[in-house]
Amino acid sequence: MQCPAARTVSVSNQRPGSPANAGSTGMYIQTGTVTAALRGHLSQNPQNNHEPDTKTMPRELSDRDIEILKKLAPECSDLMCSGSGHRFHSILPPVSNHFSADERDFAERIGKLTDDELRYVISLILNGEESLGCLPEEDLDSLLSLITDRLSNDETKKVIEAFASFSVCERS
Repeated sequence: MQCPAARTVSVSNQRPGSPANAGSTGMYIQTGTVTAALRGHLSQNPQNNHEPDTKTMPRELSDRDIEILKKLAPECSDLMCSGSGHRFHSILPPVSNHFSADERDFAERIGKLTDDELRYVISLILNGEESLGCLPEEDLDSLLSLITDRLSNDETKKVIEAFASFSVCERS
C-alpha cells in the first residue's frame, strides 16, 4: 500500500482577513490551508526544503509510542500495516490512514491526547522521528488546529517548520 503523496505547507505573516501590510510581523495559522501555506513557506525558505535525516526515520516505536498509538486506535492489535506488511514506524500516520474513518474521526482520536502526550508527539515531529508526510491534508489541518487550540500558535509554527523540513512520506 502506497502512502499518499508527500505534501508541502506555508505560513503567512498576515492575519487572515486583515489588510495587507497591516504592520504585523507574527506568523498566523489558518487551518484548512496547510498545503498552500507550506508551499509559500518553502518557496520563501528553500534552505528548509531538504531530505529528512535517515538516522531518525523510520524508527522503532518505543513503549510510550505504542501506548499512545493504542490510546488513539484501541483496535490496533499487532502494530503491522495490513497493506504493506511492515511494522508501523510512526504514531499519527497509522491512526490517520489505517484506523480513522475520516477527518472528523481522526480529529476526535487525537483530541484524546493529554497536553503532555501532545507535547511528546510534537517533540518527535520536531526532531524528525514522527512522520507527517503521509497524513492527508485535512488530518494535518486537524493536528495543527489541536496544537493551536490546546498549546500555542508558537508550537504550531514549529510543527509547520518541521513539516517543511521533513515532509517525505516514510512507511508509517
